[in-house]
Amino acid sequence: MGNLILINFKLSVLVTIVGCLLLFTYQATNFPDSLAHLGPYQNQTLIWPAIIIVATLFGWFNSYKNDEGQLGAFIIGFFILVPVFSSSVSEAINEVSYNNNEQLFLAYVGFSHILYGWLDWREVLKGLGKDGH
Repeated sequence: MGNLILINFKLSVLVTIVGCLLLFTYQATNFPDSLAHLGPYQNQTLIWPAIIIVATLFGWFNSYKNDEGQLGAFIIGFFILVPVFSSSVSEAINEVSYNNNEQLFLAYVGFSHILYGWLDWREVLKGLGKDGH
């Protein structure tokens, strides 16, 4: 099972970089029209894919390629999943709509990062300030 999670994670790193690059390029070339439906949240949404690209590339060149970096992957996965879960609340409160395909993409890469992090759950808990025993 661990090997399957590791293979999926390495694939998701590639998917994350390519997907966020395409997302950022689309949003940036059509800005502000591409994000006009988000109202005051359009600036934060524009920069978010670029931050994920940088964090993922940093993780790859520093630890992922050596099958390490579970804490970093877990944290990145958490931050990728935040907009997935908060979008339904935001849609109801702020009357904005999000792209369902984008949400599925983010859910896949976020959960892939978190699963990889849990391969070494004791180290993740220790890194988060909890006793992993």
